[in-house]
Amino acid sequence: MRGRNVTILDTDFQKSSHDWVRESSDECLENVKTYVANEENSIRQYIKQSRCDILCVDSQGAVSRELAACLEASDLIITPCRPSRDDLVGLGWVAAFARCVNPKFATSSDRLLPVLNAVNKHSVAFQHARQQLMADGYKAAQTAISQRVSQAEANFNRCSIFHQNSRAAQEFRALGWEVMERIMQHKSEAAA
Repeated sequence: MRGRNVTILDTDFQKSSHDWVRESSDECLENVKTYVANEENSIRQYIKQSRCDILCVDSQGAVSRELAACLEASDLIITPCRPSRDDLVGLGWVAAFARCVNPKFATSSDRLLPVLNAVNKHSVAFQHARQQLMADGYKAAQTAISQRVSQAEANFNRCSIFHQNSRAAQEFRALGWEVMERIMQHKSEAAA
């Protein structure tokens, strides 16, 4: 996402995305701006005033008015999803809620991007979860985040995993490219 004005709006009370960017010494993150808002009106106001090329919103994992404000403004929803029944059911709730608040999601199933994480990509559980997502009409990300990488996401002592773990860097870069391709596809469809 180099050369783009990227901002992270962290609406989760934990502020993990905001803190991760602020505490990181990673050069890739030094130009990323962060903003924290966890009340519906402040979220809506920030989204309305945002002048960035790409706005990434880290939201709470709960159906709420705050989540609705985020979904209303979204072009793409990236949802981490473990290969578990609870996560697959939760994904269905996110999709249903998105369709209720944003007309873009009612007509396109590829605006919700499930990303399988904390999984061995060679396991039967992973294959089953991908098949289930496809059967449910989701176009899941081709990139999955392995269990080793998902556990290394924490930013310890201001050391980014991108410098410490080449697998993490590869997986997150691949996911980043996939997200950018999906965004560009949606922009070209909207312009047509």
